[in-house]
Amino acid sequence: MWKNHKEKILCLTGYVIAQSLFISFLLIFSICGQQQINNLFNNNWSGEYFDNLKTFFIMFTALGTFFNILFMVSTLIAKTKDFYDYKMQFMFLAIFSLNIISIIAFICFWTNNKSMQENKITRNEHTKLLLNNIGIRKWKTYDIALIGVFCGLTIALAYLEEFLPHMPNGGGIALKYMPLIMISFIHSSIAGAATGAVSALMSLLFIPGSMIISPWSYILDYFLPMMSPAICGLLRFKITGEKNYLSYLNFVIMIILTFGLIYLWQTIGGYFIWVKLYGPSWGESGWIYSIVYNAIHVWIFTYPIAQLVVPSIIRGLAPFYKKNIR
Repeated sequence: MWKNHKEKILCLTGYVIAQSLFISFLLIFSICGQQQINNLFNNNWSGEYFDNLKTFFIMFTALGTFFNILFMVSTLIAKTKDFYDYKMQFMFLAIFSLNIISIIAFICFWTNNKSMQENKITRNEHTKLLLNNIGIRKWKTYDIALIGVFCGLTIALAYLEEFLPHMPNGGGIALKYMPLIMISFIHSSIAGAATGAVSALMSLLFIPGSMIISPWSYILDYFLPMMSPAICGLLRFKITGEKNYLSYLNFVIMIILTFGLIYLWQTIGGYFIWVKLYGPSWGESGWIYSIVYNAIHVWIFTYPIAQLVVPSIIRGLAPFYKKNIR
């Protein structure tokens, strides 16, 4: 796929280095004991703090290994044209995998192959497209009605969550984010943010009082996370009839970024509000507790469901929203 072999070698070198580091640290924290790890890092971690830190690094390095594999498979199977057309996806994969050398290789590739861009658009057309994705355009009654429909769906799913299993200190399977991702993608970021804001306010009617101990706990645990899917409007891509690997990769990156924002807000809230107020339920480090606890309900309970359900529904809605919205 590379015309310039130097760029290919640079990209492969970046992959090998990053993957070697991730696998090495994953094996170290998975196999070695407390004394061996302390000797290796010249530190004195002990007790529950060590266990929490070990859990965090195993999760981090496992994710890094996964993204590096995904990055390399995508690079090998993509054609040159696909590589240029899907440059945002490859750049995000390189960033997720902390593959700095490959990022440099990508920049060199795009700089040296500008002539490959077939569908060049003017600056005005690009600005118009961006404003359309944000939602800065003339709205109709249909647009407002669509937001109302998705608000109702989001609130209904948020209410349904109360009957699903929960973790000891809050959190569980969050179904409410799926309609917010859909409205943001099929309409615009403003529509997604408006739907999330209204739904978050309406959710106050049935959120247990014990889960909201201050305005900041509500903002970080509910309001900002429910507005985060609005980013999908900026990550909109063309839906085609093809169900190939790179087409699905668009959905993977979009949904990972969405839940990454949700995870960020709830981790910050977990540390500055819940841990500071009550102390961590296990371990001495509030940050490690918040990072691990929120990772369980965001990445293990909620993300897989969204990744399986959202792409199929958006593909099914594609003919409808292309005709009525775009």
